[in-house]
Amino acid sequence: HTFITTNTGIFSQWADQLGSPSKETTFLNFTASHDGIGVRPLEGILSDEQIHELTTHARRCGGDVSNKRNTDGSNSAYELNLTYVDAMSTDSQRGTQLHAKRFLASQAISLTLPGVPAVYLHSLLGSRNWKEGVVQTGRRRTINRQPLNAGLLMEELGDPNSFRSRVFNGYRPLLSIRRGQPAFHPNAQFKVLFLDPRVFAVCRSCTAQTIYALTSVSEEPLSVSLKSHCTEDGLKDLLTGHHFFSNAIELAPYQTSWLTPADG
Repeated sequence: HTFITTNTGIFSQWADQLGSPSKETTFLNFTASHDGIGVRPLEGILSDEQIHELTTHARRCGGDVSNKRNTDGSNSAYELNLTYVDAMSTDSQRGTQLHAKRFLASQAISLTLPGVPAVYLHSLLGSRNWKEGVVQTGRRRTINRQPLNAGLLMEELGDPNSFRSRVFNGYRPLLSIRRGQPAFHPNAQFKVLFLDPRVFAVCRSCTAQTIYALTSVSEEPLSVSLKSHCTEDGLKDLLTGHHFFSNAIELAPYQTSWLTPADG
């Protein structure tokens, strides 16, 4: 919903309410699994009209929708049946470099939330809708469970221009760099920053480190300021090595920046 509307407002308000259940437990964060994309948790967060917009989007992206029967005899959406990769596409971007960037932006957001991230193999590998499988099995969920051919997979990953390669080689540094950051520990502090409706921004912090994690949900370049949220003038992006002044942070379309004090 956030990427369809290019507006992080509802998602940021939801995330702002997150709190660890206890010191002994934490969240397991994932966007995709071998099943469909669950819709029922959106009840009370999105309106019926907004949920209907999601189901329309899923079908437009080549997927389907599984419904549940309500007590009054009506039907309502239960889950979206398509890969999360294709759920993050648009008609004009499908299968392009911009589509890959938009998908990776969605994954980067999940990596900044409090808890432990889990990554579905088909998300890591940039798998698309497997429509042939749905025809073979007659089950909607099969669209997200394509068997992989190792030889063909390696061939695609070895081609820098392939969609799989763009996703996989964009995902790997996010995971690798994240592992070394104390501020992404499950028990580190978490605060949502409301900078711009087109940017999901959080501050993750602990004694050893502070990270300002910004992700654009827009296909247009934009600029935001962290001046009112951090005392440091100079910031360094852990993902690119680029330096910024805190009052002028440039984000390319669907870019993620993990910013720390430049002298830290």
